[in-house]
Amino acid sequence: MNKTWMKSTLVVEMQTEDGQKHKQAFNAITQEVADTQLTAFSAALETLTGDQLTIANVVSYYQYHAAPAV
Repeated sequence: MNKTWMKSTLVVEMQTEDGQKHKQAFNAITQEVADTQLTAFSAALETLTGDQLTIANVVSYYQYHAAPAV
């Protein structure tokens, strides 16, 4: 069976000072995203929004191709 990477998405959950949570998704994330890149991006989000990052998940989508039966 062959596996083909399709895309990755970064999903973050931020929390405001008054405790409200909201989620945001970022598409077109590279297949080999590094921890240092996620940390830097999360810090930038916190600076820009003033909210605190609570969760960051990278979700990757693959397509699997089965070999035809002969």
